[in-house]
Amino acid sequence: MSVIKLARAGLFALLLSLTGAGCWDISPIEDRALALMLGLDRVGDGYRVSIQVPTISNFIQTNNGGVQRDQHAFQAFVEQGASLAGIFQRLEDENYRILIAGSVKVIIVSRSLAEQGLSRLLASFLRQPMISPQTLLLLAIQSPEEVLRWQPGFKMQPALIIGKQLRAPLKRSFSYPMELWEFVARVDNRAPDPYLPLIRINRANGSYLLEGLALFRDDKLVGFLSPEEAYLFGILSGKARKAIIQFAAGQDSVTLHNVYHRTRLDVVRSNHRNILRMRIAVKGSILDLPPSMETDRPENLEYLKEEAQRQLTARIGGLIKKFQTLGVDPVGFGNQLIIAGVPEWRETFRQIPFRIQTTIDYRYTPPAR
Repeated sequence: MSVIKLARAGLFALLLSLTGAGCWDISPIEDRALALMLGLDRVGDGYRVSIQVPTISNFIQTNNGGVQRDQHAFQAFVEQGASLAGIFQRLEDENYRILIAGSVKVIIVSRSLAEQGLSRLLASFLRQPMISPQTLLLLAIQSPEEVLRWQPGFKMQPALIIGKQLRAPLKRSFSYPMELWEFVARVDNRAPDPYLPLIRINRANGSYLLEGLALFRDDKLVGFLSPEEAYLFGILSGKARKAIIQFAAGQDSVTLHNVYHRTRLDVVRSNHRNILRMRIAVKGSILDLPPSMETDRPENLEYLKEEAQRQLTARIGGLIKKFQTLGVDPVGFGNQLIIAGVPEWRETFRQIPFRIQTTIDYRYTPPAR
């Protein structure tokens, strides 16, 4: 057979394969329940599952060219039972549409469920090929059902808004994202410990408040960090982005703007004992001097620098003591202890001494006169 005949036969086979392909199981989008947010709570020996499904008709153009916004942006469905498989089947039956769990962007868990342990439950989700390993995890101050049922003031999908807010670099000051795969990996590796960002309903502003962290020892909830403590954790772990630091100067308060920081952790040996060392370098700018300082004399600026270093060191020291008391390590000190050859790092971390070296450099820009 000639080369030309072979080429014609190949082209014919290609065209035939293209025309023969098609979607034999297609279903319209209005027949699908795309669960974007999932809530998990413990009820006795079973679970309560809440899902949030977008109202598709809200985003379909009307004949006059506008978009119909007279309905809520989503609907919430809640079921409970002994097994997750049975609950999801009832949710699909109640919803009269095909439930698509692979579209979940956010999973919100309750405090009671987190106190009992999350690893087995979350590992089962991670094994589902339809659920993304990058799904965000949060812990609800209110119940997950209340969070998912509440209608915020904006007409956008809450799961998308929460995801954007957690992942936005400029938002990472008082809360930090935790994805499904990372939570499970931290539990399996046993260092560092996982954490979850906190979510609560902000009824005054018709939105959600994402501030503070839930601390875990392995996969069980053991404590919380306030927004201020979460920011200090961000400095230690390198997760915080540019923000502000406030410190006292006598009777006044001074604010350090556009803060950039770099932290180095290691274990040093001194007097036959191990010491955790933290070297923290902070840079920023001061726009206004406190009212008690009439001039920007060098001794005044040096006093502000020394006070800022002393207070930041004390705050971080208090946070480390809290970690030691709770027996948790969300930062990664355990990895440094393992590298240093310390056996049973978790017990060692509870009582190991630490040394904090804080250096603050700032630029003062006097106001125009």
